[in-house]
Amino acid sequence: MAFPTTPANGDTHTVGSITWSYNSTTDSWAQANTSGSADIGLHEFISTSGAIPSGTASVVFANQFDSSKYDHYLFIFTNVRPTTGGGGTLRCDTSTDNGSNYATTYGDYHDEQHQDLHSLYVANSIGSNSSANGASGRFELYQPLSSTTNTSSISFLTKNGSSSAGGDGPEYSGRNANEANNAVRFIFSLPSSTIASGEIELYGLKKG
Repeated sequence: MAFPTTPANGDTHTVGSITWSYNSTTDSWAQANTSGSADIGLHEFISTSGAIPSGTASVVFANQFDSSKYDHYLFIFTNVRPTTGGGGTLRCDTSTDNGSNYATTYGDYHDEQHQDLHSLYVANSIGSNSSANGASGRFELYQPLSSTTNTSSISFLTKNGSSSAGGDGPEYSGRNANEANNAVRFIFSLPSSTIASGEIELYGLKKG
């Protein structure tokens, strides 16, 4: 809830488990209780792929999503590179049955223009070989554990298809999963190559 716009000295306002008190002298709010946590809304580290070995077919994140603590999640990509040419699209597929099946059919996902997709797209054309700088940035995932709202994602990555200075520019994309209610497992891969190196970290956005 938004803070009051015209508070009086000593007024309190509660957000989640945090109670704030207004000081008119300093015109500021300060935490009034000590039982709550002031880091609501901060990203909390959950896990990492570690250094991805060359030749890795896919990177899986599973059993690491907790609806009691997080609604939304953040993946940080650092220099994820293809092993060979044709690295193409870095993609994310979802599973609602812990990996027994993944949604990979056109129409399982839709982009922001309502066109059919077979994956959540993370970044396009991330390089032609392992000497490329690859893809780095953030991939945000919204409400994957919701039983009533489809999972949505958005990407903010830079990519460079060569080892030279500079880059191919930022990658921005908004994608929506059509099928992924209660998605509990996510797999990242390249359709025409394996992954040569890089790292993917997972964070959760803390709830109130």
